[in-house]
Parts: sequence; structure tokens; C-alpha cells
Amino acid sequence: MRHNRGSSGSMRLVYAAALVLNAHAAAVLGAVPPHPLSFQQGHPAAFSPRPAEGASGVVFDNTYQVPPPKGPDIQPAQYAADLGSTQRAIEAIAADLNLTWRLRREVFGVEGEGGLLAGTPVLLRSETTPIAVLPAPANLIPSLSGTRRWPRDGVFFEPASIRPDLPAGLPYGTTMFIARTPGPWVSDSLTPRMQGVPREALPEISPRGVNPYHIRGRVVDRLGLLAAHHLRLDDEIIGGASTAMVTRSIWYFKINIANPHGQPRARRRIGPLEDATVIKDWCFPIMDGNGQARPAEDPRKAERSSPYENLVTTSLIEFPFKHQQAPVVLPTAFEIPRDTMGEPHRAALAAYDRTETIVLPQRLIEAARGVVIVRKASSWRPMAPDIIIDSDSTNPKDILGVYISQIVEDDRLIDALCDLCGAPRPAGERRAALIERVSTIRDSF
Repeated sequence: MRHNRGSSGSMRLVYAAALVLNAHAAAVLGAVPPHPLSFQQGHPAAFSPRPAEGASGVVFDNTYQVPPPKGPDIQPAQYAADLGSTQRAIEAIAADLNLTWRLRREVFGVEGEGGLLAGTPVLLRSETTPIAVLPAPANLIPSLSGTRRWPRDGVFFEPASIRPDLPAGLPYGTTMFIARTPGPWVSDSLTPRMQGVPREALPEISPRGVNPYHIRGRVVDRLGLLAAHHLRLDDEIIGGASTAMVTRSIWYFKINIANPHGQPRARRRIGPLEDATVIKDWCFPIMDGNGQARPAEDPRKAERSSPYENLVTTSLIEFPFKHQQAPVVLPTAFEIPRDTMGEPHRAALAAYDRTETIVLPQRLIEAARGVVIVRKASSWRPMAPDIIIDSDSTNPKDILGVYISQIVEDDRLIDALCDLCGAPRPAGERRAALIERVSTIRDSF
């Protein structure tokens, strides 16, 4: 039986590189692996590329695999989020049409004394661009049924519905948005930064007479409204965004779009969001929202709120706030070890607190009809990657990642794979027979 093929799903891109962050996080955070990281910052612990069968050259990124349910009474149908059937369908298409996967991407690291923030980018190697299969959110409901919170396996929440109410205590990230105004770059300890870089490492750039929050347009802080209140920004809030981990690589977010409240709030009342318009959605983290600093002559300087901001361009979905990148750039959700005074706790805060992550929201995946392409923007450079997110499988230029969701229809899957391999799409009886075979494979577990 096919499970919810027409509902949500997504995919993830990760670049592998042996960087300082991986060694530091493994030593300090112990069982808490670094995530989600960027293409250049190393595969998280969950990453296990698997080559496809045959000579197609396809490699799969299993980052978004859901841990299988445990227990003697578990039935195969309950593991609807298993990605294996979609991977087998891809292998079958490649074998039947004699496709050859030639997409490759570069892997960068850093060298020198500047660390992640200012080290010199160096090319480590070239690798096959993997296909990351994303689970459909509707398939996560039965697959995570009865799951208990188990951070060691990367599971934090059992969703009861396609639009779950997330309980307090989950690993959250929060951002409060205020109207952004053009101005010079500002940088201080509250500026969103690359993951793995301590906030104190950011240089102080504070032009006279400039409110840094108006330039950045947001406050990234786990305290959310309370942080904005302490900064006396209550009356300027236009919205907020919170992310939470369901698993380490599958997140859920809520965006509040504040309705105008007409007059300043009394200081005893925090924020204008009690009558907000709410957007909820699943999302899949793909890369770091910030990188190394751009130079003063950066041609896209006016678009950035700081020299570190990685820009994302997409026409697949609209943004709820002008001059902001939400809901594609969201606050990083991460687990804080429970020893509130211990080194693992401090290390997690140093690595991820007040950082941001580029994600693929489910509505973007649906707009792409289940096949999402991430590619270099013209302003991309190593360790400071600006990207474009689209669904154009016919354009092989500058592709960094390919994400195929469980929601993809059989004909769309076949055509996208042919396009990406530079092969003609099948037609007539051969196409009909292949669609029937692919459908049968995808209906099995």
C-alpha cells in the first residue's frame, strides 16, 4: 500500500569537509553531533552515503532517514517514512534507461590561523553530488508513533498529526523580526554567525547613530519575545519564527506574522503577537545560514544585514516579511545538554546559539513538485555560499544538491532523473511500462 505519496516531503544538502568544527564538537559535545552544518562543514553523524546498485553512479544521502520504530508488534506499514523504496525506484529508472549520473561538487575546508570565521578556504576534493530523499510529513506520523524521546538516536518528539502542537521543552530556536532599514553593516556579539564560531569572535562594527537591530531586521535569541522586550523592541516587532527538532534532520516551524496593534504597548505587556497570523510547516535543514565575512566591495552588500549573511534566492514561495529571508532562513534548533553548568552545555551554546539555518519548507517542496535543486548563485564563493533554490531539473549548471521528496509523482521522478543525467525522456509504451514498474516499487517497503 502506498502511503501519502501526495503529501509533504523534502531533501537535504550537506557538503563534506574535515574542518575544525567537527573535531571540536566530537570531543566536547560527545553524543550530541554537530548539525545541520553547511555543505562545507562536514557531514553530521547521521550522514551515510550509499551508492546505488549498478553502474549509474548515483549516490544517496541518508541524512533524512527516520529511525525505524522499535517493538515486536511493529508492522512494515507503520514505517511509511522509510526512504528505501524511493531509492530503489531511482535505481530502477537509472538501470532501465541506462542513465549515468555525472553531477559533481567541490568540497572545501579552511586552513591557517583564522579558523572557520577567517581561515583561508582550500579545495579538499571533488565528490559525486548525492541525491537526498526526504520523507513526506504525512508518513512521519505512523513512522514515529510510539517513539519516546531519545536524543542519542536523534529523536525528540512524536507528532500526533500533520499540524502538531509542539510541547515546551523541545530543542528550539527563536527569532523576532523587526522592520529592516538600509544602512551600513553592523557586527557585534548578537549578529547571527557561522555555526561553530563563538559569538564573542565577531568583531565590533558599530557606526555612530545606528541601531544595529534596525539594520539586521531581527533578533536571533532563544528567549524570543522576552529578549526583544529587554532590548525595548516590543512596538517594532513585525513577526517571529520558532523552529523545533522532531528528529535531528527533520524540523517543524511556526511563524507569527504580527497584526498592527495601532498604538504603543505598555511596557508591562510583552510583544504584539497575541493576534498574529500563524504559519506552521515542516522543514528540512540543508546548510548554515551564515558564512565568512564578505569584503567591503561586495556587490550584494545592500541585500545583507551583515557581512556574514548567506543569501538565498527562490521564486518557489513568497516570503511573509519584506526584506527578510524567512521562512527559508530560520533560527537553528539544537539540543542543549541537561548539565546546565557543564562543558557540553557551554559548548552547544558556543556552537549554535544565535545561529541560523537555511531550510527547505514543505510548501516549497510541494511547489517544486517534489524535486528541489540547490545551486550556486553568481555571488557564491567557498565558505560564503549564496545559493539559488529552484525546481529546474533541465539546468545542470552549478548544482550543489538534489532533493527528492516522497511526495514526487512517478512521471515527475522519471523526467527529472533523465534531465539531470542529460538523457531523453522516455515516451509511449516504454514510458508507460516504466511508470507502472516504478509505482509497484514505491508501493513496497
